[in-house]
Amino acid sequence: MLGRLISTIGLSALRNEVTTAAERAGRRAGLYALATVLWLTAFGFLLAALAVWLTRLWGPIAAYAVVAAGLAVLALIVHLILALSARRRPQTDFSAALSGLAAPAGAAAGPGADIGALAVVAVVGWLLGRRMTGK
Repeated sequence: MLGRLISTIGLSALRNEVTTAAERAGRRAGLYALATVLWLTAFGFLLAALAVWLTRLWGPIAAYAVVAAGLAVLALIVHLILALSARRRPQTDFSAALSGLAAPAGAAAGPGADIGALAVVAVVGWLLGRRMTGK
């Protein structure tokens, strides 16, 4: 009975800690979303000011063409950076540790082998947790 009481107290403390961490993460995510919206708004006003200034220099069609070309060049640069970083992505230690779990030694692993092994481990952990708590 004492073991069950200690287990219940520990589980309650863990649950409170997880709840607090989730609330903190939710607040941070909300603040990041707000900051992102504010940065995008500032960037939009900056582009509008640039377009108005260029309109006075060259006329509206040329000004908007310059702004559109600048944004297209920025988008191409971002795509190029993403393509280069996708090729050089190193294998993480986590995926390297789980790579042998999906198939027996010598067998070819399919494309979803790591995810399948992770799902099996998650289900077994969930079943063991239910059995230990008696629910």
